[in-house]
This record gives sequence, structure tokens and C-alpha cells, in this order.
Amino acid sequence: MLPSGLRCDRDENLPTGSTVLRLHADDADDGANAVVRYYMSSASHAAVGDLFSVDKITGDVVVVGGGGLDFERASTHHFEVCAVDSGPEVVTSSHVAVVVRVTDANDNAPVIVVNTLTTSGTLVVDVVENAAAGTFVGHVTVRDDDSGSNGRTSCSLTSQSVDNPLRLEQVFDTEYQVRIALCTTVHVFIHALIYGVSYLLYCSGFTALFY
Repeated sequence: MLPSGLRCDRDENLPTGSTVLRLHADDADDGANAVVRYYMSSASHAAVGDLFSVDKITGDVVVVGGGGLDFERASTHHFEVCAVDSGPEVVTSSHVAVVVRVTDANDNAPVIVVNTLTTSGTLVVDVVENAAAGTFVGHVTVRDDDSGSNGRTSCSLTSQSVDNPLRLEQVFDTEYQVRIALCTTVHVFIHALIYGVSYLLYCSGFTALFY
């Protein structure tokens, strides 16, 4: 007999060939009648057969490929495994519903998109001389495909100039505006940092030319 249901939590990016869990069924018969083989149901094989396989002898549920476990693609997988005896009159002794919950890993670096709102669409901005402080230079958005704390970001602006003539203002959670603070020519680098157990950094740059 197999239990009616099994749940387990596994990290995304689990390597191909890793065992997710092991199923075991007992059969009270003797000899070949007591030898149990394990199979994924046909419907389950069609649904998750590109990700999981079941070893018919050991009952191990193994990651087989399909890009591996990816939380951003699917956070939960449901499938059914059957235990079948090996006697001359084959009987499906039991089946179990398996739920594999995928744990998010901090595996996506933040992506910065800079929009200078120019017709050329380039990352070079022309700013007139003596432009007032607060003049708009560019719009910045930051995206991170992870979830929870792994998907939270902070954004900062650095410059090659000693006196940074630009400032970065946060307007929404993941949206910022670059505005003039002083007047000069500057090459700007924007850094996005994500929070979580580990940190991934993405940097994007553009040039503001003052004339």
C-alpha cells in the first residue's frame, strides 16, 4: 500500500538526476506476487514527464530535465504514481498523489531599463546649459523575476564626476527618475541590487551631455 498523498519541498535548479523523493509500497503476497513496480500514471506522464520520472524498481522520483525545476515557471507540480504487483494477474495495488512544491532561489539578476524619452532612443541625452535643477533627464525601471525578498531591489546612481550633477529620485517601488542637480557633463552608472540570501548586481549606464 502507498500513502494517499505525499508532499515535499525542493529547491529550484535542482540538478538533473536528483531524487525528489522515494516511494515504497508493501505487498502481503509471496514471491512474484509481492514484487512491486512503480509507474507514473499516463495523464501525469503527459503533464510532467518532461520534468520527472519514476524508477519502476526503487520508486525514486527523479528530476530528468526539461530545464529543471524553475519556480518562475511553475511553483507546484502535481502528479500520480501507481504501485503494481508482478503476479500473473497484475493488480494495481494502490496509487499516490504527489505534490512537489518548488522553493524560490535568488537566481535572477535585476534588469535595469533606461528610457531617455528621446526620439533617437539612444542612451545619450542632450541637456541645455544652465538647465534648472530638477530638470528631467531619464526614466529608470528595475525588474527582478524572483519572488519575495529575493525579488526586492534597491537602486542607486554613481558618476565619474567628483561632483555628481544628477540625482536619482524614486517615484514608485521599481521606478525612478534621473534629474539634474548640477550642471556639467557626466557619464552615469545605475546599479540595482536585489535582496535575499545572496546578492546579484546589475549595472546600466548612459551619458548626459550638457551644452
